[in-house]
Amino acid sequence: MRTEIETTNPFTDVRLEKVTVAGQEVNKKAVLVKDDLNEWKAVSVVGPEYNLVPNSICREVMDDVMSRSDYDWRELRTLWDAKRFCQMFITTEAITSIKNGREYPLHVGMMIRNTYDGSGAFSFEMYACNMVCTNQYINRNRFGFFAMRHTPGEAGKWDVNDALQNVGTGADNLLQVAPRIQQLMSEPLAVDHLIEANSRIRLPSGQWGNVLEKLEGEERTRFGLFQALTNVASHEVKGWNSLRVGDSVGTYFLSN
Repeated sequence: MRTEIETTNPFTDVRLEKVTVAGQEVNKKAVLVKDDLNEWKAVSVVGPEYNLVPNSICREVMDDVMSRSDYDWRELRTLWDAKRFCQMFITTEAITSIKNGREYPLHVGMMIRNTYDGSGAFSFEMYACNMVCTNQYINRNRFGFFAMRHTPGEAGKWDVNDALQNVGTGADNLLQVAPRIQQLMSEPLAVDHLIEANSRIRLPSGQWGNVLEKLEGEERTRFGLFQALTNVASHEVKGWNSLRVGDSVGTYFLSN
């Protein structure tokens, strides 16, 4: 179902309704959200087993996790299109840093994800953030991705302790990945690296000009290319595609 719903508030009211066709109830449910005019609008049709988790509940759980973690957090950005929700946070303090004459503080990032169309579950994803430029280093396989689980025996409550353990794992993963990022600083950039990156990274072709412009201000190493690509993915690519591009950049540079 395509929709052009004007809803700027990701925490707007949401509900499920039965679906009827020609007066007959079918084995489907409609997800309705309140738009900016306070009117209910259908955003998707889902199966009978779909479990609606309002974004407001996701944020409450996120706040609980952050308040119990070992870190202080601040919001970085929010993505919301009436069906999909993602809110990104970063620690206020650096966890580690990399250096090449200049120091780049690396902060742990945590994003909360939820959907109203059944395309994804309520989940957390860890990432890293370079605070010199707020470039987001995304690679769920290296930093961690996990679906939120209910507390055993309590269907209405979420396993915050499990989430806290995964936050700690995400911080440990950043410490393990940092030497790989540091190594990129010592690898000279060659034309073959650009060709290979072009074939493996899911960047819209029209954005490569922006990457080359960013590269002009970077050192001629693979780290410089990494910086240029993550800068474009984080700040130039719009919407949900920025996360997909960012993950492909992180996979290419950090999974080897």
